Amino acid sequence: METNIFCTDYNQADEALKWEIAVLLDKIWPDSELRKGNLTPTHRPALNARSFCLRGGEKLLGYAAVVQQSIRLGKTIFTVAGLSCVAVDPDWQGQRIGQRIVRSATEWIKNQPQIDFGIFTCHPSLSGFYQQAGGWQVQPQAVLLGSQEPGGLSSVSLGVDVLMLPFSHKATQNWDWIRRSEICLSLPVGDFW
Repeated sequence: METNIFCTDYNQADEALKWEIAVLLDKIWPDSELRKGNLTPTHRPALNARSFCLRGGEKLLGYAAVVQQSIRLGKTIFTVAGLSCVAVDPDWQGQRIGQRIVRSATEWIKNQPQIDFGIFTCHPSLSGFYQQAGGWQVQPQAVLLGSQEPGGLSSVSLGVDVLMLPFSHKATQNWDWIRRSEICLSLPVGDFW
């Protein structure tokens, strides 16, 4: 079966594609609202998600998104991007679909001049996959916070690895400091990438 990857702005995607993405993600992370017939957006609009979809014929076999926003570290503003919702249909796992999607999404991030560095989290058992597929590096001294409010999620509380890559000159110059920082995404309490 021939497969191809296409990317689109999630906020501009039609409802059929949003449903297809939600149904695929539900196979990995069950969503009770979806099973009731209610589609809730996969990505908050403010995160400007870029969706990467891998199709085999008419079927969505794999998905990943790149979410992005500006953050403040000390007195410096950085634009960051990270992978989100990386998933492969369970019936198609083991066929390098995930690697292709992660590689494509990572290349897209690298080619966006406004993005200073990439950051996201994953279960420690998946860190090697992201390193091999996209060159992402675990930064054991970095802490990623969803929010600094009570009840906010963090990489420490979730027991996940923080993966990062510098892209801009500004990030490269400050990389030693950035990769040892506590980085807050200032998301609503309970949200996290």
